[in-house]
Amino acid sequence: MSNRLTLIVSPIGGGKTRHLSNLNLPSPHCGVVTSSNIEKTIYHIKDLVSGEERLLLSEAYLPNARRFGRFFVLEETFDWANERIISNLEGSKAVVFDEIGRIEIEGWGLKSSFLKALRTPDIEIHAAVRDTLLKQVVEAFALEERISRIIRL
Repeated sequence: MSNRLTLIVSPIGGGKTRHLSNLNLPSPHCGVVTSSNIEKTIYHIKDLVSGEERLLLSEAYLPNARRFGRFFVLEETFDWANERIISNLEGSKAVVFDEIGRIEIEGWGLKSSFLKALRTPDIEIHAAVRDTLLKQVVEAFALEERISRIIRL
């Protein structure tokens, strides 16, 4: 059986992360969700299996970080997140990606674990995508024929 891909689509601040966090996922499941401070100047990413959370990006300078727009991004945190997802895919019934966007389109971020999930049979994939990037994400990852459902918030 093939996997099932659901895209959760909304503008910035439209509730994608909240929607993903409130999903009633089958067990076992894996993936990551992000969280920010109120000002949206610092973001963390949380592994859904272990509950471990790590700093992902900040508007403030971070040593060894890659500049991306107004943020400094810790690529080592993405490496950790990809490793956590990939190591838990086998045996999981569902996987969550918060979110797939410009960074992944450029070839880094959660791209490697997202591609691995797309090649994993019998798994539900739930991925948040910003509304303005939906077309680009679908094209970049050749998702047109793979999408089971799009939920617009």
